Amino acid sequence: MRKAGAIANQVLLEVCEFVEPGKTTLEIDEFAAERIAYYGAVSAFYGYQVGRLKYPRYACISVNDEVVHGMGSAQRTLVMGDIVSIDIGVSYGGFIGDNAITTPVGAISQEDQKLLDITRLSLEKGIE
Repeated sequence: MRKAGAIANQVLLEVCEFVEPGKTTLEIDEFAAERIAYYGAVSAFYGYQVGRLKYPRYACISVNDEVVHGMGSAQRTLVMGDIVSIDIGVSYGGFIGDNAITTPVGAISQEDQKLLDITRLSLEKGIE
């Protein structure tokens, strides 16, 4: 379980470093797939099935005010000032590791930075 969580964490960190203006969310998803495979894991999201529907991506990527579990798209290009929520889930050794974070795309507004700061602080403190 720890190894699955560590891989998911490492991939999430690497994907966040990959995020920059001009990248499409599909490029980010493909990078996540490469990094997951590099560590010998598989995406816990790719092919996840509910009824007849299967999730077609390796990560969940949502931009700005989009609701969670967004899908990477070649038509969605990041621009300076966006904020991107990235969710990485991996399966490794029979266990699932899953984590998410919201990261800025270059310089962001003070209001968006305050949102990121407050939510990160809340995570550090835990649920009260």
